[in-house]
Order: sequence, then C-alpha cells, then structure tokens
Amino acid sequence: MRHIAAVLSVIITVLVAFIVGPTGASIATSSAASCPGAMVVAVPGTTETNPDANPRVPTGMLQKVIEPIKNAARPVRVAGMYVPYPADIIGGTANALGYNFSRRTGVENATKVIEDQSAKCPDTRFLITGYSQGAHVAGDLAALIGAQQSPVKPEKVIGVALLADPGQAPQGEATLGVTGPAVGFAGARPGGFGALADRVISICAPDDFYCNVPTQSPTIRLIGLLGSQIDSADPSNSARQVLSIAVGTFLAPVTAAVAGFTNMLSQPNFVANLITGGQRFVAALIQQAGSAGPILQGVGTVIAAIQGIITAVQSRAFVQIPGLVTTAVKTCADMAASIAATAPAVSDNASGQDWAAAGNAIGALQQAGADNQGAIADRTKSLFDVVTVGMNALMAAVPPQQFPALGSFYAQFTPQQVTSDLMAFARFLQGGAHTSYDHAPLDEAGHTGVQLMSKWMLNQIGQLQAR
Repeated sequence: MRHIAAVLSVIITVLVAFIVGPTGASIATSSAASCPGAMVVAVPGTTETNPDANPRVPTGMLQKVIEPIKNAARPVRVAGMYVPYPADIIGGTANALGYNFSRRTGVENATKVIEDQSAKCPDTRFLITGYSQGAHVAGDLAALIGAQQSPVKPEKVIGVALLADPGQAPQGEATLGVTGPAVGFAGARPGGFGALADRVISICAPDDFYCNVPTQSPTIRLIGLLGSQIDSADPSNSARQVLSIAVGTFLAPVTAAVAGFTNMLSQPNFVANLITGGQRFVAALIQQAGSAGPILQGVGTVIAAIQGIITAVQSRAFVQIPGLVTTAVKTCADMAASIAATAPAVSDNASGQDWAAAGNAIGALQQAGADNQGAIADRTKSLFDVVTVGMNALMAAVPPQQFPALGSFYAQFTPQQVTSDLMAFARFLQGGAHTSYDHAPLDEAGHTGVQLMSKWMLNQIGQLQAR
C-alpha cells in the first residue's frame, strides 16, 4: 500500500507540474485562448428577462442582433451575455419595485458582468447594448463610463448601441431613424457620454414615443417623467420631486430669457447699443425672450421700458434713461425671483400621494401595452382620472395668481388636451411602433433597426482586427 501511495503521489505531482507549470503559465495561456475578442453585453427590454434568468440564454429583440453577429464577426470570437435584471414597470408589489428600481439594478448588474469578464479575460473588449428599458440601462451605464464614474474603464468599450432609448437626448449622440432631434419618454439623459461619445449610436423609429416623445404633447412628457423616475422606496416624496423637475424643465426657456434680458441690460455699452442698433436691439431682446412673453407679463414691461429708452435717446431726453433702465432691471429681478420660487413651491405643496398614484397608473397602462392590449382603454381612462385629480389639487395648492409663471403650464393640461394626449399614447401602445425594429424599414435603403444595429456593431468589432 505504501508503494502504491508513493507512486500515486509522484503521478499527481507530475500532472500538477504539467498543467500548472512552474509559474502558472499554462493555465493563463489556456484561459486566454478561451477568451472572446469581444463580448456583447446586452440589456433586454421590459418583460424580456428577470433577475433569475440565465445570462447565456438569448432572449428578446436583441437576440436578433447578437446571435447572427457571432458568426458574421469571424475570425474575431464574439460572446453574448444577456443581463438579468427585474425589467418591470409597475412597483408596489413584493416582486416588482418599479421602473426606476429596475433601471438602477440593471446598471449595477451590467457593470458586474463587465467586471467579472474583465477579471477572467483582461483583453476582451465590450459592446454595450440595450433595447427599450434595457437601452435606458445601457445608456446610463455608458454615460457613467464615459464620465469615468464607473469601475469600467472607457478603453474597454468599443461601442454602445441603443435601440429605442427612453433616455434619448436631442443632441450629443448619433441617431438613426428619426430625422430631427428626439427626446425620450423618460426625459433626455443629461451630460452626454463623455469619453464614449464617438462610440455611441442610437436607433429610434419616428413613431416610437418611448424614444421620440411628441414635443407638442405635454401630458405624455409629464407621464413619461413620472412613470420612469418615481422611487418605489419613497413614492410620494419622489413624485413631488419629479413634478418639480417637470415644472423646472417647462420654465427653463423662461429662465434663460430673463437671464438674457438681465445680461443685456447690464452691459456697459447698453445705451450705445441702443443708439447704434435701435429697433434691431429690441428685436434681439424679443427673440431672446422666446416663450417668456406669453408666460410672464413682466416681459412686456421690460420691452416697453427699452422702447422708451430708444425714444428718449432719439429725442435727446437723456434724463429719462436712468429711470427706465431701473424699471427694466427691477422687473427682470422680480421675474427671476418669481421663477426661482416656483419649482420649490411645487415640490413643497404638491400632493405626493396623488402623483404617486399617477405613476402607478402610467405603469399599469404601459404594462397593458406590453401584455394585455384589451385593457388599454380602461387603463387610459384611469390615468386620465388620476392626472386630473393631481392637476386640480396642484392648481389649488400652488395657484397661478401667486406664481404667475405657472399660468401657461396649467393651461397645457386642460381636460381636452389631456384627453387628446392620452388617446395618442394609447394609439401608440396599440400600433406596434416600439416592437417594429425587426421588420419596419428605418432608412431609404429599407434597413430595419435590427439590421442597422448589426451593421454598426460588426464595424466596431472589425476594428479589433486592425489593432
């Protein structure tokens, strides 16, 4: 027995030495040989995956892009991982915490996929992609990487492809499908993609409200923000904050206009500009006002004061000028103070419970669009009811008499306008634009969104061969 044990000991020692080598080099070589040159980290859309899904099993819209690429990209070896995450919309139940939680979890899980793969295969490079909610996740991750706020380094990423991104921004990313600037249902992703900006492409069908929300439909823009950003851990408080953000976004052009007025009035050569520019200068101020005119009565006071200054200069009544300038500057300051107080007043006084209920109703309607279209009509009516209740309560709590800048904001949410907007959204859910990327042409050559994404990804992967 001792002889047999000794022989086995020698055999095991030899085998270990053969496999590992004196420095572990054989294991490293074997591992490197099995590593893909590129890995596509794919984040599926709403309902296309779940937290317990096998990431190696293809799923959803993105499999129609990724699986063919694995063969077409040869000789570069390409692997695909489908990131498991909640991929749900509606919160408030034990197993579903809502869109915002789902999105954040998706970013965390996709980051871990890249980190784990990088630890095993340091030379592997990554394509990050997502569809629908998954595009929101992928875009947010890419933004963090590009801003160097992620453990993933920008040089690890060879491309980011976003299909129907609810975080679509009107600028800062190459976009195919839509012909003009587009904004996503969840609001434009702020800050751009930083170091990854030249490696990002977005694909959006013109009729897909999730990546191209109609700018003339205020209700759809509002429900998009509420449905995607309410925090399930604190729905009432977060609903108030989201509503405040929506109001601030609406008032942004007014804020810029008033700042422009103030800046022009504060220039040392203001009177000289009036003398040489005359009415052209007034026209420039009116253009700077943009949408402020119908929102703030003070704009008319400023314009009148400036025109009075021009008249005073022309008639050589110079003594009138200081008083007119003071009037214009004071009016601008009053408008700026009123605007600055508006969004905080909304945040402090809006009914968080009402708007959290609106967020749930939005999610329920979206869910019907995904898996129960027969319920769309009833859920649209329910959403109309809760939006109406919330807006009426907001007008009572933050009245336009006290906050004049809100007058035109409220005017956008008449029962007729809300009905029209929600009916348009219901038709969108029924129409199938959001699920058409594998069959509807998006360019003059007849390419679908899936085909456009495949071509772009293959181009990015091909660059690895040139290195």
